[in-house]
Amino acid sequence: MYYTQLQLFGENMLTAKGPLWQFHQKITVRSFNPKNNSPVFTESQEQAKAMVLPWFKESKEKRGSASSAIIVEDLESSVTKLALHVLVD
Repeated sequence: MYYTQLQLFGENMLTAKGPLWQFHQKITVRSFNPKNNSPVFTESQEQAKAMVLPWFKESKEKRGSASSAIIVEDLESSVTKLALHVLVD
């Protein structure tokens, strides 16, 4: 199962099964709907664009060409930063 690492934080929507999963689903279902997800999706796109554009610029400067390939020094840190920016904004 892909979500086994999340069990570190205890039982949750992604790791629970049976009645406990139903309990988690019941209390979270109203929060995760198209009306609430739309602004999060839009903000995620804006934050991702703002994060990725400098990667292309830096990669182009390092390679000295118009290559579409990018260089990402620390992807884990960048993705964590992206998630936090989406949550905060």
